[in-house]
Amino acid sequence: MTTDDKELTSELINRLRDYIAAERGRGREIAAQLGVEPSSVSDWTNGRTVPSLEHGLRIQKNLARQRRARRS
Repeated sequence: MTTDDKELTSELINRLRDYIAAERGRGREIAAQLGVEPSSVSDWTNGRTVPSLEHGLRIQKNLARQRRARRS
C-alpha cells in the first residue's frame, strides 16, 4: 500500500468513524448495509484491519448517500 493509499484509507475510516459517532452507534446498520459483520466495522474503525477495495467503495457510496439524505 502506497503512502497515498494509506492517507485515503485513513481519511475514509475517519469519515466512517465520525458518521458512526454522530449517529450514535450506527455501526451495526452500516455493517448490514455493507454485508459485513459488525466486528469488521469495529476492526476498521479501531485500526485493527483495513477494508478491502470493494468494501471501501461501498463505504464511500454509503456515506455519500447518508450525506445527501441529511441535506434533503
